[in-house]
Amino acid sequence: IYIIINNTSGEINMGNKKQQSQMEMKIENRRAVMEQVKDEEYVSRASLARELRMSPTSMSRICGDLMELGLIHEIQKAESAGVGRKAVWLKKNPDAFYSLGILIRQDFIGCIIADYGEKMIFQKKWEEEVPQNSRRLIETVAQHIKEVETQQPAFFKKVEAVGISFPGIIDVKTGMIRYSDLFGWENTAFAVPLSEMIGIPCYMARDIKASVIEEYHCGGRKEKSIGFLSLSQEVGAAWIQDGNIINGADGICGEIGHKTVMFHGRKCTCGKQGCAAAYLTEASILKQAEESGHFCASLFQLAQAYERKESWAETLLQKTAEIAALLVEDMIVWNNPEKIVLGGRTVRLFPELLDLVQEEVAKSNAGFPAATRIEGSINPGNESMMGAAYIAMDENEKVKINSLKEM
Repeated sequence: IYIIINNTSGEINMGNKKQQSQMEMKIENRRAVMEQVKDEEYVSRASLARELRMSPTSMSRICGDLMELGLIHEIQKAESAGVGRKAVWLKKNPDAFYSLGILIRQDFIGCIIADYGEKMIFQKKWEEEVPQNSRRLIETVAQHIKEVETQQPAFFKKVEAVGISFPGIIDVKTGMIRYSDLFGWENTAFAVPLSEMIGIPCYMARDIKASVIEEYHCGGRKEKSIGFLSLSQEVGAAWIQDGNIINGADGICGEIGHKTVMFHGRKCTCGKQGCAAAYLTEASILKQAEESGHFCASLFQLAQAYERKESWAETLLQKTAEIAALLVEDMIVWNNPEKIVLGGRTVRLFPELLDLVQEEVAKSNAGFPAATRIEGSINPGNESMMGAAYIAMDENEKVKINSLKEM
């Protein structure tokens, strides 16, 4: 028996605790039903009741609540060919609300609007020098969102949540940026001030974690465990287990950019030597090319040299693959996911990296081959914009379901 003491009167209040427990149970049941509906194209109340071991009466009440919120709706279709009688099915309502995903990089800001059915309905990208000052950057993002509102009013009026994919360690509960290598920020508020400017709830996510969410949804990668290694402006990893991101004790799970891969190796921006970031970020790869006597203004120029089969470019790419393979091996040993997805802008420019990494990992693990499959990203170049939209979608769904507490 749980007993709550009223701090002002000292009265024992067991009724409130019981009422609170009942509400929490109702919320959990609604979430369970919603998750089941999302996993199926069409589903009936009867099958939901059987699957979740609920009574038909309880299931009807829960489905009624979710329909009142607009999250699900009923459709009718014939049960089988040639039969006129139509059955009533439940399906997630794609028009329940829209979410907006924002991706912030040093050289561009991207935006996607997605409906609740996980379909992208609008996309825009602003290629620009992104402000390094946090206040100016927040104002710039707000201006771009307002621009989308002006250009796409019909879509935008349905947007109820914004997800921001950002290159840095994020406190997902507060929307604070704890640390960012690229921007040099520490303990910087972002989600709250942006939300205040645009009048829409905002949610922050580490860009790489948004990427693995995008892979999970867009690619139909419904395995129980997926790892993602991103090679781009930064280096990082992320894991999904049973559809949920693994954040770790304080949110730094997957922050492998400053893991030592070579003792007494290249100097890293963090001050240490031999970090993965000192070999695998876009800037460090270009720096290594310059040190070999071949200046490249961008990875695209390096890719052109590689296509021409210039030996120095082939050597550099092989070295990049060997370092990346070390990180993949760590991911296999420590987490052993069903799949590890290799992605990011560098991998898109150098698709050969996937084959090279697969070869290196196979050689290193010849004695005990792991079941983990190493695959390329299916991301067509949206980076993690769609992943950010999914995060906002999930958070807004929780808010809606929790709002039923008062019912």
